[in-house]
Amino acid sequence: MDPCQQNTLITLLSNAISARLTTDQLAQAASLLTQLGTTLGFLATQRAFCEEEAKKGQAPPLELTDQELPEGDAQILY
Repeated sequence: MDPCQQNTLITLLSNAISARLTTDQLAQAASLLTQLGTTLGFLATQRAFCEEEAKKGQAPPLELTDQELPEGDAQILY
């Protein structure tokens, strides 16, 4: 999908969603999706950085296991 098609699809999806939500629901959805996008971008950047450092032999690759998480948070990985 080229960038123009992607932009059109996102715009159409946004309009369809916004037509079915109240103003408060729309603001909440926008906030949640913005946080999701920001967090995913951060994780992708961290993964790339750690992988590059591991290639240089300067740091072990980043691996997160469920043993490193508090009890209730382990389900997030699945």
